Amino acid sequence: MSGSSAHLGTVHVVAVPTTGTHVHNDLGRLAPPLLLGESLRAGRVPSGRVVVVGPTGAAETARACGLSPDCFLTLPVGRPALGRRGFRRVAGGVQRIICWSDELSPLVRRMADEVHLVSTDPDRCPAPARHFARVTVLTEEDERVWQGRGGSPVLEADWAEHAPAGSLSRADRRADLPVDASMLTLASLDDRPASTDARGLAFLLSVLHTTGYPVCGLVPSIAGNAFVARRHIRGLTSRYPLLLTERPLIALLGSIDIVITSDESKTGANAVLESVARAHGVRVIRLSHKGRAGLKSTPGAAAPILQTLDAILADRHDAPTLEPQHA
Repeated sequence: MSGSSAHLGTVHVVAVPTTGTHVHNDLGRLAPPLLLGESLRAGRVPSGRVVVVGPTGAAETARACGLSPDCFLTLPVGRPALGRRGFRRVAGGVQRIICWSDELSPLVRRMADEVHLVSTDPDRCPAPARHFARVTVLTEEDERVWQGRGGSPVLEADWAEHAPAGSLSRADRRADLPVDASMLTLASLDDRPASTDARGLAFLLSVLHTTGYPVCGLVPSIAGNAFVARRHIRGLTSRYPLLLTERPLIALLGSIDIVITSDESKTGANAVLESVARAHGVRVIRLSHKGRAGLKSTPGAAAPILQTLDAILADRHDAPTLEPQHA
């Protein structure tokens, strides 16, 4: 699937999440549009029209992921099969459709002579391998899933290892956040912004704050338990900032010191998110979201972060003497 095989009849379709207002049945994830944007820029895939599927708020996320969509498509009640009539108007008659979102397989089925799938989370794809002329995956785990379904996926592991770096200096980027530049900013980076565990992040930050680290948290405003997390903070004697943002976290990566991802997921989606974060100079720490090692099971979950926080403070040449505080 190289750029040399470009054809005028190629259409790229991807589901993009909203960030500002929670939308029921929002199918979008962050990894697919990020991967599509970088793949087009790097010439890995044929150029063509870009169709973004998602609610109104998806436009800002699409731009943050490096996309310049040719058109937008909103699915009735979030069901891809019900959007086929509208999709046919913008993609009918093309030779090749490259679908970048596993969730959209019912939308693209038999819509072109060739339907390709770039799969970053196979469990979200309800279609069998035979529905696609080609399935591309980024990790060996995803490869095994598709092989178990009788497919012959093409492994492109290096696609997840190259991501565009941020162009602004850290000082310029930190100006985006209403906190002191000395604060250490942590965020939980989830493929689906609405699934972010804001409460777990707040518990973790409480332990770090009590230990004496100058921390603040950054959470998508659509995180389901964001207000529970803020209520937790209001109950503390000594508080730290937990910022809710309607902007895509991807657009704010340069303002973040550490992102937390799930160590339970070895999908292409997780690999893409981690690669993009590191390309922006952000430290990545993998934590479980369940059990004794989970975000909610602090202080155990805080242990792997302490060394990273110390390294960041040392890099800034202003590491404070950490005195225990009381939450």
